[in-house]
Amino acid sequence: TIGQNEDLPGQTYYISAWTYSHDVSGTINLCVYQDTPCPVPPSNDECNVSTTILVNQSGGCPAGGSTFTTKDATPSSGFTAACDASTNQRDVFFTFNTDIYVDIKITFAKLTATNLKAQVYFDCNGGELYCWNPADGSAKTIAGLNPKANAIQRVCSDAVDQGTFTVSLAVAL
Repeated sequence: TIGQNEDLPGQTYYISAWTYSHDVSGTINLCVYQDTPCPVPPSNDECNVSTTILVNQSGGCPAGGSTFTTKDATPSSGFTAACDASTNQRDVFFTFNTDIYVDIKITFAKLTATNLKAQVYFDCNGGELYCWNPADGSAKTIAGLNPKANAIQRVCSDAVDQGTFTVSLAVAL
């Protein structure tokens, strides 16, 4: 029983369960809502299920300018940010490949998110390369990346600052 002696006959209850992590054992999160569905974390809520963003070639418009969100994202363990010591960040993850280039330009645009932070990592095991707080609308250059390698982009916000944003990648000229 969900709520002992509190359930209403004929009432619809929505239950959502999600794991602590996709590849680590631990506790699960359980959400029960009455009348409205449970909030569902974004599909790229964990590093190992990151969304792929393409890097646009030089001279073109930045690629990956789609709208993403940290709304309903859950905090991921194991990621620390040199530019932000706060904990309990709502984070989402992206993967991009450098192709033959070693310098990439990244641009963040806040939409409904009020405070974005971002980091670039070697992989899901860590190894922070860059950190921005805030991750605002100005273009940032990620220099000296390994050619033909994948990198992980983490974008996060505090629970009160969660919302939508865009991230765009292009080859730095």
